[in-house]
Amino acid sequence: MQPEGYDRASAPPIYEVLKDFQPTLAAVIALLAASLAYLTATQKTRLDRRLAERELAYRKLGILTRARYEVRLIVLMAIYLPKSTRQLDTILMSGAKFEPRQRALDTATRHFRNTPHLDDLWQNLQYFPQTLARDVDELRRRLFALSGTLDPVLYRTLPDAGRGPELIASRGGEVEKIADSLLVEFDRIIEGTEAELARHR
Repeated sequence: MQPEGYDRASAPPIYEVLKDFQPTLAAVIALLAASLAYLTATQKTRLDRRLAERELAYRKLGILTRARYEVRLIVLMAIYLPKSTRQLDTILMSGAKFEPRQRALDTATRHFRNTPHLDDLWQNLQYFPQTLARDVDELRRRLFALSGTLDPVLYRTLPDAGRGPELIASRGGEVEKIADSLLVEFDRIIEGTEAELARHR
């Protein structure tokens, strides 16, 4: 049914009607295209961010796991020190001139002097909590003091040579204490990092 007074022949063709809406239609299409491009770009950015976070979490996990292993060896050697202070005193006072004694001293002190994984952690402290940085700093200083004590030249120049074994035991105990504390911190951070990696899967 046609409305009264409607003349189909005089009605504008559909093209005439639509051409008036052409700029609006073009703007809507452009807006949809821009929205699609934005969503695609942000999705790629989000994916890249997730991959970067995952890579960082794996890097942190590797650094911490290797450092934890090394600190466990340090704890084992520190536990051994009080039991062997007399033998170490004899070796250190002799200057470790004989090869078997030198090997024994090197074995006893290697893990206090050579700490590549702890050094790697030290170089990457920006990824870890400040409490860990303080504990690592403290352990490094204690290891330095202990290594100095176990150096034959420095040991023989101690002001009170009779206190040498006591000093070895004391410094070994300090290293053991801070290393134990550090291991607890490692375990806590490793657990959190593993949980973070589980979320990124």
